[in-house]
Amino acid sequence: MTVYGALHCGGALIVGVSMTATWHYKTTTSSCAGVSGPTGTASWSRGIGSATSGYYVAIDVCFAHEGQQFCGQTGFTPQ
Repeated sequence: MTVYGALHCGGALIVGVSMTATWHYKTTTSSCAGVSGPTGTASWSRGIGSATSGYYVAIDVCFAHEGQQFCGQTGFTPQ
């Protein structure tokens, strides 16, 4: 599974902004961090083969920019 994120400011994508994605599985939490690339997009992939079937995995996505945090959430339910 891959999560993508981008931060927009005034309609423009921000390049080089720090992003953290935190994956909340049923019995564990896993995080990854990096910086948005030249297109303004950051992405991280995780294997989900051991995720608990039927349990919603929430993914928090946060950007840090100019002293502020901008966060959103997405997720999925493994079948």
